[in-house]
Amino acid sequence: MRKALLLLTGVMLMLAAGFSLAQTATTVTVGAGAWMPGYSWVYTGNQNGMDDFKLGNASYFGPYLAINQGRLNFGASMLIGTLKADDQDYAWEGLEAKRTDLNFTLGYRILSTTSVSGNVFAGLKYIKEDQTADSWYWEGFDVNTGEAMWWYDVYDATVSGIMYGAGVSLVVPFGSSNVYAYGSMAYLLGTLKTENNLNSTDINPNGYSSWDTEDDTHLFAMTLGLGYRFPSGFGLNLGFRGDLYGNKASDEIDYAQRLSGLVLNASYTF
Repeated sequence: MRKALLLLTGVMLMLAAGFSLAQTATTVTVGAGAWMPGYSWVYTGNQNGMDDFKLGNASYFGPYLAINQGRLNFGASMLIGTLKADDQDYAWEGLEAKRTDLNFTLGYRILSTTSVSGNVFAGLKYIKEDQTADSWYWEGFDVNTGEAMWWYDVYDATVSGIMYGAGVSLVVPFGSSNVYAYGSMAYLLGTLKTENNLNSTDINPNGYSSWDTEDDTHLFAMTLGLGYRFPSGFGLNLGFRGDLYGNKASDEIDYAQRLSGLVLNASYTF
């Protein structure tokens, strides 16, 4: 989190320097959004007959800010919410995931016509997800015999990390009707750490700290939708957002985490 705040400070200083050189008026948009994604683990390896797992649905809410001056633009948003998964007998009975996303972008508009506006941006994302489950499927090996073992136990872990990347966005107005279409795509890379919070249990008195991992992770994010801007400055947009997280694409047993569903935003531009 500290690294994210330091980088955000640097981005804000760069933005302030750019705005000080610009000669056009600044517009500020503040708003709030809701995202209702389905939550799945999608198999991305190369073995045949592997199933995807649909965990359930989540609800995320939070504010956002956008600042534009000339061709420069800055955005910040936060989403906080909870996934309560459908009970799964195999691995995650009673799974609940409380998640926080912080997003920051610094962009430059490369297209600006009456028919389309195009933007390129650099982005930073901080993720923290606290996961708990009443019954979790654990797998390991006996250190003495090397034989595979499996058992069920409770689960309590925190996944967190910072991701960096870049993307593009487009806004296409429909004439003078105040209706517009919008879309964006971004690709980010980073390391997500999983820290098991269980010190000891009846099944495993030594705890699960040895199950802590650091995974090199990539994210492909896409948003598409329609919006309407009232003459007063108030705006609404409705769309679809999908986030797909993956690790090594060549891993035969690799699963990607997918969140995808409707997103609704309301905003006001000063």
